[in-house]
Amino acid sequence: MRGTEGAEKRLEVRGNLGKDLLLAERLGSLAAQVAAGRLGFVRISYAGEPAELGTSVLRNAVLAGVLNTVLDEKVNLVNAGAVASSRGLRVEELTRRREHGFPDTIEVAASPLAGEPPRVSVEGTVLHDAFPRVLRMDGIELESPLDGTMLLLRNRDVPGVIGQVGTVLGSLGVNIATFALGRREVNRAAEAIALIRLDGEVPDSILIPLRGIAAVTEVHLIRLPGAASEDARASAHFS
Repeated sequence: MRGTEGAEKRLEVRGNLGKDLLLAERLGSLAAQVAAGRLGFVRISYAGEPAELGTSVLRNAVLAGVLNTVLDEKVNLVNAGAVASSRGLRVEELTRRREHGFPDTIEVAASPLAGEPPRVSVEGTVLHDAFPRVLRMDGIELESPLDGTMLLLRNRDVPGVIGQVGTVLGSLGVNIATFALGRREVNRAAEAIALIRLDGEVPDSILIPLRGIAAVTEVHLIRLPGAASEDARASAHFS
């Protein structure tokens, strides 16, 4: 019985680690795509189970996500740390106590240099459906799956912005799959962030009319693997 229980526990840990690897890699990719420039410093914070599973391989997954966004040659879990070091990318890792709500999380913050404010910070988790999800960006709460093609918009929270974004996308024949919205505070013109998942092939040219919306201050087109590929990628991490 003890041997069986031990084997089951190892399989459970392996399965959980595979899910957290996907989360870590996608958070790294998202952060790098939003930062949109040379990065010199990445801070990774773990809470709950990710910290308990061992952060070394999760760190490399974050770095693989970051580096595969900016480099032509692809890196993997084995060489991501060495490649990051060779490019002068500094990494800081922190662990923290479990928190209420979503206790098992990874947060990635990216900066041009150590000591500078991050260009972006993004926190996520793996929920019961086993898919990575973002929970918070730059301290603003919003929840969205981390897969496929997404628009990230920063805007002033004024009436009509959502309608204008929908009108632009509709005029271009782009369908919205999900729309997640968060704001920093309940004040008119406060900072707001939206993550909009889009269906099908989406060209970079859609950013031009979106940038023309007066209340929009920043917009990025984010490309991540689709949800259908996650199981295969999780298996590949252990092959």
